[in-house]
Amino acid sequence: MKPYHRDALAIAAVLALQPLAYTIAEAQTAETNITYAVVDRAADTKTVQSVTTITQPNGYAVRKTNSYVEIAPGMHYLENGQWKESRALIEILPGGTGAIAKYGRHKVTFAPD
Repeated sequence: MKPYHRDALAIAAVLALQPLAYTIAEAQTAETNITYAVVDRAADTKTVQSVTTITQPNGYAVRKTNSYVEIAPGMHYLENGQWKESRALIEILPGGTGAIAKYGRHKVTFAPD
């Protein structure tokens, strides 16, 4: 292969990859204000996801989805068929008749003594 053909191929490769590099750099700077939302819950897990729209230099919009799964024992409890976030909370019952912990997988009632 003649030297000028190799140079032309190298220049073509650099030019072909340049928009990709620019898009990656743009994506890294555009992701400063991302909002995550819980999209799925189970007894010991929750899936958190974000969707970001990135406008490329050529005007096309690209949607980028990121998600992760948090795992912890007792993370949620089932109430009326829906998983709710567990809370480490003990409430005093009216009139000081005891206390109750009802925002977890196990419900506990405490006597006042």
